[in-house]
Amino acid sequence: MRWQISLVAVLALFVAVSCDQQPVEPQLQQETVAPLFSSGHGAVVEKVSGGWNDTNPGFPRTFAFTAIRYADGTVSGRWERYGIFHGDVLCLTVVGNQAWIGTLDDDTPPISPFAGTEGGFRVVDNGEGANATPDQMSFQFVDQAAGFAADYCATTPAGPAFLAGVGNIQVK
Repeated sequence: MRWQISLVAVLALFVAVSCDQQPVEPQLQQETVAPLFSSGHGAVVEKVSGGWNDTNPGFPRTFAFTAIRYADGTVSGRWERYGIFHGDVLCLTVVGNQAWIGTLDDDTPPISPFAGTEGGFRVVDNGEGANATPDQMSFQFVDQAAGFAADYCATTPAGPAFLAGVGNIQVK
């Protein structure tokens, strides 16, 4: 019986202390939403993407890529060739409707004999619609030494760009 009295006394004290405190208003949690197409580097200032199947029977290929430049100057993106070879985008330069994209092959042997090497390619966005000239892409440079990608993006070399086949390139 003594423990029951002690329990009632403790509960009474808890109720008395609780009543003396101001009620706590529920606080709404405000969500912070990152800007569209942001990866912690600020807003997207340039985005180049594309994909296609080359219909040339002598040199068939598939290719897909995305390259993004953020407001802080950093670049991100990925590329894929033939559904087998993959890599990261190291740099991006956009001039009008053209883009130079420096790459790194991040596959491991024996998947790619070029694993860990740099490269690059140029794309041309010739517009949209049935009357637009098809988009274009240069050959992809591969198996280049460290520093090639940065130099490729900095110098924006001219060179042949071939019709991209069936697909679309967007330079924004």
